[in-house]
This record gives sequence, structure tokens and C-alpha cells, in this order.
Amino acid sequence: MTKGQVLLELVVALGLAMMALVAVVQVTTRSVSLVGYSKRQTESTTYADSAIEWVRNWKKDNGWSSFAAKASAGGTTYCLNDLSWAPDTDCKVITGTVYTREATLTTLGANQIQLVVQVSHQETTGAVVRTVSSNQTVIFSRY
Repeated sequence: MTKGQVLLELVVALGLAMMALVAVVQVTTRSVSLVGYSKRQTESTTYADSAIEWVRNWKKDNGWSSFAAKASAGGTTYCLNDLSWAPDTDCKVITGTVYTREATLTTLGANQIQLVVQVSHQETTGAVVRTVSSNQTVIFSRY
């Protein structure tokens, strides 16, 4: 073995070790990112579930006629950030969060109303800002 050969083997070994280290860092970074995404999706689902439950209770307390008056054939959208029937003119984020929560009530017939709850938030990756939404749909029947 010559001195040059040992040096070359050392450089190759260090190069391979660095590539492995970079791969581990990339996998770790991606895992942390996915954990954050999963957490936000879980929170979105929780906010959507609470809106659906609020609407269900409102319908029970106020009756089908009052509930049906909130819907339309083309869909009527409300901002449910504070769980009240606010018009969807300028839906702000839910206090203390990054989420907005909208509900659309669509009349499917005389005896059915579709509720679609959409919970959205914005995510920034570098210079790219994208809106991430999660939707849940429930169909209410009069009887």
C-alpha cells in the first residue's frame, strides 16, 4: 500500500460518511415536517367536528324550519369561527389559532340539507405560501 492509496481511501470513506450524514439529516427534517403537518390536520379535524356538533345541536334546539331557512339550493356559506351564524364576508381566524372555519349549507330537497365544514390554514415553505384545507360533509334529514 502506498501513501497515496491510503489518502485516496480516506477521502472516499469520508465522502461516503458525509453522504450518509446528509441523508440522515434530510430524513429527520422530513419527519419533523410531517409530524407538524399531521398535528395541524388533527387540529383541523377537531375544529370541523366541533362545528358539526354545534350545528347538530343548533338544529335540535331550533327545529328543522329554522335550520332549513339557513340553507339554499346554491349553498349558503357562514363563518363559524366563533360558532355563530356569521355571514362569510370576511372570515377571520379562530381566536388563538391559525385556522379559519367555514360552513356551507345546501338544500338537497325538501327534507335534506348538506353541511360541508371547511377548516383552512396557510403554510409557508420558503417563499411559497399555500392554503391547506380539510373538509367534512354531513347530510341532515328532516325525519
